[in-house]
Amino acid sequence: MNAFYEKTEQGGSIDIFYSTSQAWSSKTFPADDVSGPDAQSVSALMSVTVDGRDMLITLFGERDPSSLGHAGVDKMRGDCWLYDIAAERWQKVEFPSAKAPPPRGLLDADPVDKCKVVGCRRIERDQ
Repeated sequence: MNAFYEKTEQGGSIDIFYSTSQAWSSKTFPADDVSGPDAQSVSALMSVTVDGRDMLITLFGERDPSSLGHAGVDKMRGDCWLYDIAAERWQKVEFPSAKAPPPRGLLDADPVDKCKVVGCRRIERDQ
């Protein structure tokens, strides 16, 4: 979904593996930050349940990667998107600015109770 390939991020598709048929399928979407998240890397992607619906959530990550790789990570995102699996569409999650978490990437995250997300904040290296 949000991946880094050599020198640029990838976006605009979700690759789905169907275990019953042992086959892959791709769902495409506009990676324009309006109809779907734009290209990014080092973000989290996981499944959650919202109002009884199965969804995917992607959050945080990096845009426009540094030529230094992980040593130069500095353009972190603070956005969050939900993908409705049945409707096959994205919705940007809006946070009140006072309650929005700070931008981050290179993080680990897991769903809790199918509707909450817990993520670890990236710890900066000593300079």
